[in-house]
Amino acid sequence: MATVKKIEYESGKKTWQVRWREDGKQRMKNFTRAKDANDFKVSIEASQRDGTYVSPSKMLVTEYFEKWLSYKKSSLSDKTYSSYESTTAAMGEVIGKIQLQKLTVTDIESLYNDLRADGLSGTSCNYYHRILKQSLKQALKDRLIQFNPADLAQPIPKDKFKAEIIHPDMVKTFLSYFSGAEIETAVYLSLFLGLRRAEVCGLQWHDINFRTRVITVRRTLHYKEGEYFHLPTKSKQTRQIPFTLGVAKKLKEEIRSQAKFRKHFAESYVKNKYVCVHRNGMQFIPEYVSHSYTNIKGPAFGNIRYHDLRHTAATLMLYHGADIKTVSAILGHSSITITGDIYLHALEDMKRTAIDALDQYMETSDKIVQFKRSV
Repeated sequence: MATVKKIEYESGKKTWQVRWREDGKQRMKNFTRAKDANDFKVSIEASQRDGTYVSPSKMLVTEYFEKWLSYKKSSLSDKTYSSYESTTAAMGEVIGKIQLQKLTVTDIESLYNDLRADGLSGTSCNYYHRILKQSLKQALKDRLIQFNPADLAQPIPKDKFKAEIIHPDMVKTFLSYFSGAEIETAVYLSLFLGLRRAEVCGLQWHDINFRTRVITVRRTLHYKEGEYFHLPTKSKQTRQIPFTLGVAKKLKEEIRSQAKFRKHFAESYVKNKYVCVHRNGMQFIPEYVSHSYTNIKGPAFGNIRYHDLRHTAATLMLYHGADIKTVSAILGHSSITITGDIYLHALEDMKRTAIDALDQYMETSDKIVQFKRSV
């Protein structure tokens, strides 16, 4: 039960003090108006009855982020934790000095607008929104806030994504730039099988069955603070991808190339089971693949990122008759909807081509053809 006490000072100033008990301790809060004090008293009593009471706290948003990250660290991969850490740090620069219990929907929407004004994409802003919403959901569970303001905040609309691809007529020209390069095999695996760069780096020779011409994608390879480590694929699932005779030829060339350099480097050659390696046998890391790719690709392909090789593979498969479910399985998407959203432009072009093909059944001249009805 809370009480309201009126306090009058010699100066004539009046204060209404609300007192209540919390966890066996006396709490109090002063108001300059009787109405505000009585409203607060009713609110305190109601929240204590229905179990929604939140103890007043001056904890700042940035302090809560630190607490939340500490709580989440054991359940996150190093890569994900690093992403969460940098994301909360960026948000903390704008809303970090606000008291957690005073954080409003307006504060959050202003944060998103500021991030957008600084050049952050709509997709990245939505990622920030998901992290903030998730962190405040935990604060709500811990009775640190009475409601989650991120639930009501309007996120920035996602940017409409259109994958950049290599035109089919330019594929051979594109490949010519990588002839003899260390990453040539890696480029083939991404361009013709749709493998992500970390999947390419994690691929081992025992994952390849030359008899059935099937590659099994089991893991990704990463490097941080001087150590290599494996993680599951992005979808957390193993997938099998058939490969062409052309890819088989390139993989066998890689075997012969590695044998040549193993002989050249002799005892200093690093022996391992990875498919994509440096001349001395040391396995690739994803960052090296991207960096090397950027330095080698020709000027005509300036806008094509390494990840766009995966988009090119998917688009080429769709154009050559593969159904979207098959392409989704090859790419390792967790949902066929994701595949449809990313490659909507290719699917729309295919629909147009299919419809245009029906013109062959129509009279192209202005003359109307009369058909006799058979009885």
